[in-house]
Amino acid sequence: MADLLAIRKAIAAQVSANALPALSASGEYQGLVNPPMLLVFPRPPVSKFDVCLGGGVIEADGNPMSPTEFQLKGALVVAKSDIDANVQDYLDQWLGSVRTTATVTVSQAIEMDPTLGGLVEWCITTIISSYGPIEWSGVQYFGASFEWGVSAR
Repeated sequence: MADLLAIRKAIAAQVSANALPALSASGEYQGLVNPPMLLVFPRPPVSKFDVCLGGGVIEADGNPMSPTEFQLKGALVVAKSDIDANVQDYLDQWLGSVRTTATVTVSQAIEMDPTLGGLVEWCITTIISSYGPIEWSGVQYFGASFEWGVSAR
């Protein structure tokens, strides 16, 4: 059975393990963040059930025959918006806007294992949906928002 909490944590763990420059990430809500940090959470529509034939049918291994698709979002907060003049250059490394041999983007970190260690059928980065000021817990940061599509059973 698909587990949204486990999926959030797996995305965060995979980004933390593989993104360069190093980036901390969390699949749990954080009231206070220590930038740079990626926060992973569901986004509407959170889930779509029975996306193919076999809805409601349970296979012998206990998993549903038809997968559930999840939509998740990541808020990448890089720095408080009034602190660092070069924050945009720093952010661009994780977005893929700056290509060097010493960078692994957030998207590339997910592509290293799109099954998130076998937890899901696939996870793909679909879009960077915002770039610039991000408010988190009443504090203005500079960053970007990622969106992922995930299919799991």
